[in-house]
Amino acid sequence: MAIIATGSKTIIDLSDGKSLSVYLGANQPRTQINDVNAGAYSPDWTTTAGKLVITPVVYANQTAIALNNAALTINWKRKDGSAAEAALSSGETVSGKVLTVNKNNLATATSKQLTYIAYVAYADPDTGLTINATADITFALLTTGEDAKSAWISGEQVFKYNAAGSVSPAQITLTANLQNVTMGKWQYKNSSGAWTDYPTTSDNAGITGATLIVKPTHAIWVGQSATLRITTSDANIGDTASIYKVQDGQDGAPGGEGQPASLVFLTNENMTFAGTNAGKVAAANIDEHLGFRHEIKVELDIPAPRLNNRAPHGRINTTEREACERRYDFEDIECGLTEEGARTEASRCLRCDHYGYGIFRGGRNEKW
Repeated sequence: MAIIATGSKTIIDLSDGKSLSVYLGANQPRTQINDVNAGAYSPDWTTTAGKLVITPVVYANQTAIALNNAALTINWKRKDGSAAEAALSSGETVSGKVLTVNKNNLATATSKQLTYIAYVAYADPDTGLTINATADITFALLTTGEDAKSAWISGEQVFKYNAAGSVSPAQITLTANLQNVTMGKWQYKNSSGAWTDYPTTSDNAGITGATLIVKPTHAIWVGQSATLRITTSDANIGDTASIYKVQDGQDGAPGGEGQPASLVFLTNENMTFAGTNAGKVAAANIDEHLGFRHEIKVELDIPAPRLNNRAPHGRINTTEREACERRYDFEDIECGLTEEGARTEASRCLRCDHYGYGIFRGGRNEKW
């Protein structure tokens, strides 16, 4: 019998479909460091040597697929932290299925973390099926701590006038000591309380240098004092200093022969006297030595103590928890007083405020 026609049929076992694996490799570390003190990034993605290049590596059944294979397509996306995926941004370009980043985009990322995602599709020529796979790589930005900043003014602070009107020193040189900030300018506080630029004179051609010459003739004085300050590149960093004009007083009259001399020293120290009879005597002696006889009063309405009859009783002692009980925890050892015990113990007051005791014998004194 003659053959009229022939044909063929292809049968594909889908269980033999290939598996697709994708890996992303990068030429730079996955952590970028921002040195805030130097204002630099490491690595710097904007430079030729530091730019970020992410290269996909694709395998089908453990067989590498060249990136120029026409059956291979790669679509790139980016994600800022946990935000939704988005298209590539400025400075992020794709060429030959390889992603290149030549801008420090981590600096503008809200989360300081960027994830680049590669969606890979491969049309298998053996089965005609399209195989999909996804891979991602994440980069993070670390910021170094900022160096401490400080600024302070050093120099003398007093112009001293003697009885003849001569002043010493003739001028004072102030120095601005700066650390991790740059100098702004010198200012003084005028009579209205507003900060004003220090006047330029032949002594100070400018007010932005680290040193400043101050003279008693400069138009900066409010009364016998002048308040100065320095500003810096950081609005929160600066320092203030005050300079004073001090004049000697007139000579006093000579003292009488054989009369005790009194000396008074003005200091910023506190003088404290014990609240006892001895302390009262010491304070009264000094007061009298300075030529005064002040009368010290309590000037408080202190109610008289009420003498309630209380039956005598012994001390109320606290109890302790048994050792076998407290070995299992870190609670207090003593049980403390009950409310009744505390009231009873408090009622044992000997009323020293009325009867007197020791150096307080004789009771309270409201005036001395």
